[in-house]
Amino acid sequence: TKRSGQPVRYQSVYWADTCPFRFVMSERTPLRPRGSRLRWRRLAQVPQAARIAAVSADELEPRLKEALDSTVSDWSPATLDWELRTLEQSRESLTAGWADRERASRNRWRRFNTRTNVAFEGFNTVLQRKVPGLSLEGTVPAVSESDRRTIVHLYEVGRKPDVHRVLSAWWRYALLWAAFDQNDRAAAIEVDFTNDVRVIFTVGSDADDGVARAKTGEVSPQRLDSNPVDDTNPRQEVWEKIWGMLRRSQVSIRSGRATPEPGEYCEGCNYGELCRRHRDFGDLDDPFQGGGMA
Repeated sequence: TKRSGQPVRYQSVYWADTCPFRFVMSERTPLRPRGSRLRWRRLAQVPQAARIAAVSADELEPRLKEALDSTVSDWSPATLDWELRTLEQSRESLTAGWADRERASRNRWRRFNTRTNVAFEGFNTVLQRKVPGLSLEGTVPAVSESDRRTIVHLYEVGRKPDVHRVLSAWWRYALLWAAFDQNDRAAAIEVDFTNDVRVIFTVGSDADDGVARAKTGEVSPQRLDSNPVDDTNPRQEVWEKIWGMLRRSQVSIRSGRATPEPGEYCEGCNYGELCRRHRDFGDLDDPFQGGGMA
């Protein structure tokens, strides 16, 4: 169990601002959710375990199948037969999809100097100047270079979110963009989704280096800034949002609040069954409680 003042996982710090209950459950307690939904989400760990960003093209499928088998073997004995059958039927399509999208990414960006399991902590030097007392930790699956970019590689299960409507997704990608963005080398966040889509998230117009022209094929672009008409300083826009969220998160963490705050993110929360204000499991619509209790 972590104490206040210790480093916070970069994946969790957003929840301190939006839903303190979820933050406290994930960062301050030893409770770890289980269940079918979580098992399927862990499939996102397969490409990282296989280190597909760094292995040769010929090794992609064998490494992915090995990592997938290892992941499934760790599933709890409570796994239902239909889940195992579904996974077995999807095994070939899953591994082929990951491998095909990885090859497409390499062809698109001409990547080099790829590193796997890269520590996030380098961002803390800048963070301490802006938000003293807050430090973040964690690793990202892979980081590579292209001609003018640093590309962070992520793997997720499900469909691509609209990052300007799903704020939790925007925050996750934008924070990684900030951590790896430099004045002389812009950052981009490339996310692989299991519905056969790979998206590269950038800030500002990238027509000069080909990203904006990649509108078709296996890798498509999407901007993290709000895409202003004049496009004068999109990087500053994103930085200001990031610092604002981090400062609010720091205030919440120091206060020790654990108040649930329902929102669109309830759908993906692994602690819903423990929350009295969750949209699906809580008391918000309980006629005997007059709208529920916080």
